[in-house]
Amino acid sequence: MNQLADRAATTLELAQQRCLLALNKARATEPELGILLDQLIRRGEAVLFGGFVRDALHRAAHNGLVQHRDLDVVVDGAVPPSEERTKLGGWRRRLPSNTIVDYWALEQTYAFKLQLFAPSLANLPKTTVFTINACYFSLTSHKIREDQATTDIIRKRIAFNCRGYLDAFPELQSFRALDYAERLGYDLEDEVSEFVTRTVKRGYRDEFAGRVTKLRPDVAGSAVLGLIKKHLPQLSD
Repeated sequence: MNQLADRAATTLELAQQRCLLALNKARATEPELGILLDQLIRRGEAVLFGGFVRDALHRAAHNGLVQHRDLDVVVDGAVPPSEERTKLGGWRRRLPSNTIVDYWALEQTYAFKLQLFAPSLANLPKTTVFTINACYFSLTSHKIREDQATTDIIRKRIAFNCRGYLDAFPELQSFRALDYAERLGYDLEDEVSEFVTRTVKRGYRDEFAGRVTKLRPDVAGSAVLGLIKKHLPQLSD
């Protein structure tokens, strides 16, 4: 246990350094990103949430090469509108470099809107479906706050964190679990594997893939079927 705690502390410190370096590099190469982040910081405490931080922790723990795909920013305050809405009510800004920035007010976080937790930055890590995403990087203190994300990333496991809205998007959450397992090389905890299996078995595999692609038009149905075959081989017959 002490070894795990020591490794987690080292991983966290290294990930914080890498988050700051990556952020400074992005600001230098993408002026529009710096302008947007400064605008959001002026509205309230702003944090990078989820994937950007998770991938930094993964690289720090395993020397992995996985790179974040976009940025999610949560602001403890009102946020300015953008040209595009996200599915959950936030705003999306597409930068000239093709970087996508999704941002929203803290109180608009889905689990907070469902009143599963009181809206606060301290509770933000509790709102993620998976523990590996239960982390954020403050754009002012440059520190990571997390809730079991680091230890589960070190252990390479996909486990549930907030179960309060699993049934709202079962196909999407099942796909995300399979996608994380593939991209990061992690194992599904038994509870997660059973949830994904039940979700896929509600209909034919092709039907499941079709529902995923409707929610994620950027994902091909053949890719979804490939993930099922690889990570849930018992459903491939």
